[in-house]
Formats: sequence, structure tokens, C-alpha cells
Amino acid sequence: MFCFSLFWPLGALRETLFCFSLFWPLGASRKTMFKFSLFWSLGALRETMFSFSLFWSLGALRETMFNFSLFWPLGALRETMFNFSLFWPLGALRETMFKFSLFWSLGALRETMFKFSLFWSLGALRETMFSFSLFWSLGALRETMFNFSLFWPLGALRKTMFSFSLFRRLGR
Repeated sequence: MFCFSLFWPLGALRETLFCFSLFWPLGASRKTMFKFSLFWSLGALRETMFSFSLFWSLGALRETMFNFSLFWPLGALRETMFNFSLFWPLGALRETMFKFSLFWSLGALRETMFKFSLFWSLGALRETMFSFSLFWSLGALRETMFNFSLFWPLGALRKTMFSFSLFRRLGR
């Protein structure tokens, strides 16, 4: 997903952020997406996914994962990352992925970020975060979730999260 120091060389994270057994059924990973110190269990991070210097430490971001114009300045998005129909107007999803407190710390969710039905519990999806066609099943994307300049300010993020052919050019 964000394999290999895409984000930060935290040492352990340097290995791979969500690479190796973070998401998919690598065994240990099934446990939780960002369970162990990948992201949080920091306490403060519980507040928000990439609150503090995971991504940016904007402070404002504390509000929501990619609240402010990290990705898109929708305003409505401020509510939740993929709340409304950024991704899917499932209604049920509205409640989940990054809805309520960015991630949650629900306990049950601790098991896995999108385990439960946030995304899948599809089984097939366990393979890769958005492998299937949650988002794309582009094949290339399967490699890494937001591989190049999807997230981080590699190009001032002007590309926007899924701007780049994640969504728009699904045919590719």
C-alpha cells in the first residue's frame, strides 16, 4: 500500500507502512491496519489518522484525515475523508471508513482498519486494501494504494488523492 518508507523512515515503519502485514492476510496483519505503532496506539494519534506528524502535523488536520485541502477542499469533506460520496454513496459507508473519529479506536476496529465491512470482510479484499474494485482494481493500483504522489506533498499534492487516474482514468 504505502510500502517502504513512502511516508516516513520511522525505522520499523521504514520496512513498509502498510506494506507487509498491515492489511491483507499476511497473518499478523489481519490484526489491524495501523494497529501497532504504525499509526497510533499513540494515544494522540487515536484522535486522527495522520494527525500529528504521520503526514503533516497541520493541526488543522487533526479535525479529519485529509480534512482541509490535503486532498480536496470540499468543505463537506471536512466531515470525514470518504464520508459522503467521495468514494461511494453506500450510506452505510458514510458511517464508517473515516467517518467518526477518523478511524475510531472502537476496539472492534482495532482488529483491522477496514476489516469489518468498512471496506470488506469480503475476503477477497483482504488481499489488498482497495484491490478488488473497491476503488479500482486497476492492477497497477494494486501495487500500492496511493503509490505515487497520491498522498504526500510530492508535487504539492496538486494531483489530489485519487485525481490521477485512480478515479478518473479507470480504464487504464
